[in-house]
Parts: sequence; structure tokens; C-alpha cells
Amino acid sequence: MLCDHLQHLKGRKPRFADIAKPFTNDSYILLEDATQMFCRAVSEGHGQQPTRRWHDFLPEFLLLHPERCDEVLGLIERKQF
Repeated sequence: MLCDHLQHLKGRKPRFADIAKPFTNDSYILLEDATQMFCRAVSEGHGQQPTRRWHDFLPEFLLLHPERCDEVLGLIERKQF
């Protein structure tokens, strides 16, 4: 669902001329929280430290490359990540 939402936002034109980005600061924080919770759940599912799979750059990378979202999240889910 996260990947679908990112793809939708990437192709969407802003409704107002003065809005440059489809994500507000609040939306970015929600994206950051969602990816952090995803990484934590996957890490704990593999018996690892909760922060093992998280990196601060992940939300920004997903915003820059929404077409690679499924690939990136799939890599994170692999046991040998």
C-alpha cells in the first residue's frame, strides 16, 4: 500500500501553483514512521535488533524512487539482508 501511494503521488500535479512538493512535513514524518515500523517488524521477525534494517535515508530514497519501492521493501524483508 505504501508503494502504491508513493507512485500515485509521484505522478500527481500539485493543486496549487505555490505547492512544489506532494508531501508536506507531516506526510514525510508519517512516511518515516511507517518505514521505521516496517523495518522494526521485519528485524524482530528475524530475531534481530529492532534497528538492524533501518536507515535514515530510506524514506527519502522511497520518495525519490517510488518505482523501486517494492524492490527495496522486498530486499529489507529478506533474511540475509
